Amino acid sequence: MSKKVTLLLGGSFNPIHQSGHIGSITHVYHTLNLEGATVHEAWLMPAAQNPFKSTKDMAPYEHRLAMCEIEAAKHPWLSVSDFEGQMPAPHYTHRVLSAMLESYPDRQFIWMMGSDNLDHFHEWEYYQEMIHMVPMVIMARDGSMERAMHSPTMREFAHCLKDSGAPFDGGNDIRYMITNCFAGAATEVRNAIKNGEKTSHISSGVRNHIDQYGLYR
Repeated sequence: MSKKVTLLLGGSFNPIHQSGHIGSITHVYHTLNLEGATVHEAWLMPAAQNPFKSTKDMAPYEHRLAMCEIEAAKHPWLSVSDFEGQMPAPHYTHRVLSAMLESYPDRQFIWMMGSDNLDHFHEWEYYQEMIHMVPMVIMARDGSMERAMHSPTMREFAHCLKDSGAPFDGGNDIRYMITNCFAGAATEVRNAIKNGEKTSHISSGVRNHIDQYGLYR
């Protein structure tokens, strides 16, 4: 039986925003399918606590999960996973992906990652094993592709580059996609809310949740 191909976007989602998170996963999902690499679904997976990020200004996990669910409800192909939230700390990506592969043997996961992460990806725990475990889609903004291609990780794994339309079949598969989605919007959103300002980066449903529970004040 062929596996269900599942695009996976993890992140703090603090908060989830249209201009980066939703824009990126929507672009990647539809582009891969248009180019012939069948993707059946996509999952948002909020980080319980990113070991590389401060807890300062971090909304509680249950609220970040709820805001993801608000956004996912708008797209029939998009769901939210609380898998990482159910795991004990520390929540390193390699540990989370290993546990997911064991728990979902019927799925071929594809890990999405911003190209800025490649600057330090070679310092992540078991980064080489991660590349062997699952295909990766690297989201690069215009102007950042050359820098990403010269990162330590890509110099080591240049042989794993594949066309975006090729079928997915296990790891050692890295693909690039150009996206103009704005990566720094979460900080702008939090600052706008602190200052009592409006922001176009988040949906009305997410803003209502933030206001209802007094988040980021």
